[in-house]
Amino acid sequence: MALETQKSPRHVRKRSFLPPRGLLARPDCRRLGRQGLALLLGAAFARAAVAEDIRPFGVAYIAAAGHPLAAAAGAFLSYLTLGRAGLVCGAAVMVTLTCRMVLEGTALGRKRVFFPGCAALALLFTKGVVAAAGGVRAVLLLLCECTLCLGFALMLREARDSRSPLALWGRLTAALGGILTLLPVTVWGGWSPAGLGAVFLVLCAGAFGGPAAGVCVGTAFGACVDLVLGRSPQASLIWCVTGLAAGLGKKRERLPAALMACAACGLASLWLYGRPGVRQGLLECFSAAAVLVLLPEKWLLGLEAAFAGAGAGLESGRRPMAGGTALRGLSDAVTQLGAAMMALWHGAPEEDRDLGHVYRTACETVCRSCKRRDHCWQAGYGDLRRMLSDLAQPLREQHAIRPEQLPAWFSAGCLRPQRFCGAVNDAYRTALRRQALQQQEHRLHRVMSRQYESLSTLLEGMAARAGSGPEYDAALESRVRRVVRAYLPRAKTTVYLTGGRLQIDLLVPGDGPEATGDHSAMIRSLQGALGVALLPPAAVESTRGTVLRVRQREALRLDTWAAVRKKEGETVCGDNHLTLHTDDGRGILLLSDGMGTGARAGAMSRRALELVGSFVRSGCSLAESTAAVLPVLAARFEEWGFVTLDLAEISLFTGRASLLKYGAAPGFLLREGRGTRLEARALPAGLEPMEGEPPVVQLRLREGDRLVLLSDGVWDGGRTEELLRENAGLEGQALANLLVEDAAGRGGSDDMTVLIADLHKAEKEE
Repeated sequence: MALETQKSPRHVRKRSFLPPRGLLARPDCRRLGRQGLALLLGAAFARAAVAEDIRPFGVAYIAAAGHPLAAAAGAFLSYLTLGRAGLVCGAAVMVTLTCRMVLEGTALGRKRVFFPGCAALALLFTKGVVAAAGGVRAVLLLLCECTLCLGFALMLREARDSRSPLALWGRLTAALGGILTLLPVTVWGGWSPAGLGAVFLVLCAGAFGGPAAGVCVGTAFGACVDLVLGRSPQASLIWCVTGLAAGLGKKRERLPAALMACAACGLASLWLYGRPGVRQGLLECFSAAAVLVLLPEKWLLGLEAAFAGAGAGLESGRRPMAGGTALRGLSDAVTQLGAAMMALWHGAPEEDRDLGHVYRTACETVCRSCKRRDHCWQAGYGDLRRMLSDLAQPLREQHAIRPEQLPAWFSAGCLRPQRFCGAVNDAYRTALRRQALQQQEHRLHRVMSRQYESLSTLLEGMAARAGSGPEYDAALESRVRRVVRAYLPRAKTTVYLTGGRLQIDLLVPGDGPEATGDHSAMIRSLQGALGVALLPPAAVESTRGTVLRVRQREALRLDTWAAVRKKEGETVCGDNHLTLHTDDGRGILLLSDGMGTGARAGAMSRRALELVGSFVRSGCSLAESTAAVLPVLAARFEEWGFVTLDLAEISLFTGRASLLKYGAAPGFLLREGRGTRLEARALPAGLEPMEGEPPVVQLRLREGDRLVLLSDGVWDGGRTEELLRENAGLEGQALANLLVEDAAGRGGSDDMTVLIADLHKAEKEE
């Protein structure tokens, strides 16, 4: 893929695409909102029951909630309304909350299993006495309840970590808890909204995650519903078949998946005809299928990407790698170093904000040898203090005082009024210089702290990838070994799936013809057996012999076009764009727009793309790259201004894409003639870096999709969207030129850049 850059600069004020911050955007309001949500969830989970007296979800939520105090309040009050059994669970809530409040932040508290284990043990001990009196069956039920509490809490903790491979399954577990809470609610003669929500999630899992995900979600949700309603496993059977059928739809599109799911649900319902709830389940399936088909596609893009990634993860296990532990430890060390540096800065004493220090310095200089010192600073101290207070305002406004500004009684009594004014002025200028130096030092410390935080985030992401390791599929390896044995009998075969890319390592002992011969026939056989396109083998030397490394050919191809127009009167364009094709099979689109026009704006945007691109080439994701680069941009461009960043990352194996926007204009996804606006609001690079995770738009792209990225000189709201809708079928370069020419025809006074990428199926080489 070609690497393209466009030089540019400029001097025009940029428009901001960020909405003004209202009351709800204030940190204290957001915190109160999250606490209120935790309270409501705690109360809701406490009401969820697997059976009449088995309600462990409220206790489990306390172990995983981000605001445990609010969550505990909601769960405890909800348990109080359930009678005697609720009181016992309320006691378990208080024990779990005490553990959270005391041990949060300690080495034990950082272990993922610790607080969930505390919740399970609290439930075991508080209900153990009652269960022991009920006999063996009650004890076994209590053990099952504690196990359920432990598992639910662990999954909720995974749900809070968006980088965890189990994050989606944790969120589905939380959704299941909400479904169990609302299951008793029925409308229209027995129709259950909770059942509709459950079937909708089963359809999404099958349609977007594949058959394995559909079967898992359908069986789990159905079994829980059957258990709560105390009936035979009919929902689990019907939903299992429904999820499987939804996953078998052509190209995982919504309409085929919904039709196949409804057909499968109908057949399964006919098989179970006459049993309670079958007709209701059929109605829920039809309703959920209608919702899946009719929902706007932009509402399902993130859901589709999440299910697609999680569904692929069900196909194989994982081999752990040792490098993740060391990287995670290094990340913790960098974080602690940054915290220690900031603590050292914040611990330094600040200078007095009043002018007392200035006056004391001046008096020490002038009045020390004066004969009237005792009279002025003892007998007339009250009058002198009032005079100095009156002089504070003119001193702050003019940065100096003059002898004529002194009161007549002071000028008549003071032997050195001119020297006194000069000493005050010198001391005040020294204080101003000291204050400016402290502010500069404070800015430097803030920048260094951000860099430490960014480096820590980058290392943590690398540790997560190293810790999870490549995916290993034993069944796939067995199929590969049978083919390889026919051509290389002595070769040892290892098969990996790294980031969705198949890699086959063939260890060939010695340097004979097996290592250096023609392997084209073996590659053709492997392609036929596996159904994937493979690259020719590359020989890699190792201590045990020659390793023939065969890698999967990318399934998709990314074609890009760009149209650039500089502002009239300028010699270069202030926008820059860059397209990359990484070794791990990612297509990267980068678009940057510097503040203003001219050489400085061009240099800013070009430097921003170079920094981000260097991290991307090293194997980092876009989110990790921008987290590492933004603090540097904030420090580098503090006096120059800022740059906008529009970044897209596309896997050419799976079609999964991530879109990040920092102050950039909206982008568009064009699919089958329809356009979906893509927005992610964040401050431009060079302003204060945002707190927390960057706002990432997750997409699942298909063959034939088109991404359109625009600089703000081209964007004109509805007019741009209308042009894209009317000309979606144009060739990429023609569409890019059309958008730029239309913006110029509207009298645009800014630099203009359009970057278009089309996703096609990669051609197979003969």
